[in-house]
Amino acid sequence: MEYNLPYLSSSVMKYASFLPPGDMGTLLLGMILAVAAIVLVFILKRVLENLVIGVIGFLLLKFVLGVNIPLIPGLIISLVFGLGGLAVLLILHFFGVL
Repeated sequence: MEYNLPYLSSSVMKYASFLPPGDMGTLLLGMILAVAAIVLVFILKRVLENLVIGVIGFLLLKFVLGVNIPLIPGLIISLVFGLGGLAVLLILHFFGVL
């Protein structure tokens, strides 16, 4: 698939005519960065949800239910792996490894 870059550039210029004159490379870079930011937010949304749920679960286990899990390693594992990491911590605690 081949693009006609002069035509693409003139199309961008036509639709961006309300902008003050400037470097088209800067405008194109800004558009690419905006799209990348939107994509990253959608990708990291799941990671942030997992992180928050993992920390809340860890705090509930440690301070509400009184499970004797080491604070710093347990918190790091719950931050990185979320509820799956908490499940592994509970299994290790059950078998006496922690």
